[in-house]
Amino acid sequence: MNKILIIGLILVIASCSDSPEDNENDGNKKEESSAVETNSKSKHYYSMYDLKGMVDQLNSSLPMEYDSVTILNSVSAKEGRIIQYSYKVDMDAMLTGMGKELNMSMASVKSMLNKQGGLEPFFKDYIKNEYGPEIVRDDCSNAPLVKLLNDSVSFHHYFYDLNSKFISKVVVLKEYCK
Repeated sequence: MNKILIIGLILVIASCSDSPEDNENDGNKKEESSAVETNSKSKHYYSMYDLKGMVDQLNSSLPMEYDSVTILNSVSAKEGRIIQYSYKVDMDAMLTGMGKELNMSMASVKSMLNKQGGLEPFFKDYIKNEYGPEIVRDDCSNAPLVKLLNDSVSFHHYFYDLNSKFISKVVVLKEYCK
């Protein structure tokens, strides 16, 4: 169900990336393509309201209840924009099996942190490897987050807050400019 919803969100985002110029100038698309391309790259198609709607839609289809939803930010990237939001889950409200799985995974995460010299270099390396050095991940709570799990859909990244019982799920959506 989650994968279907993510694919749906990607399709919505892809359809939103068509600029008004593309629709108006279908007849002379070849002549206008470079101008439209330049225009599209400077446009930001998502308002904070749109992103909140996406988060609400995602949460309404998931089988767990979430404490809070926070939209993080939208930042520029070479090929488009990266849109990020997260929501926190109360570990006590989650399925027992999943809570145990996360607790068991923490030992390996802490081991990785120790090998890389702490949280800061670990997190900086993760961001650099995933998105390139120009991408800055904004965390609404300023809590130290570490990568914990990555499911089969590359848009999902799970992080565990070492200072609390919350898991924070960050969904990263890329808007590709045409």
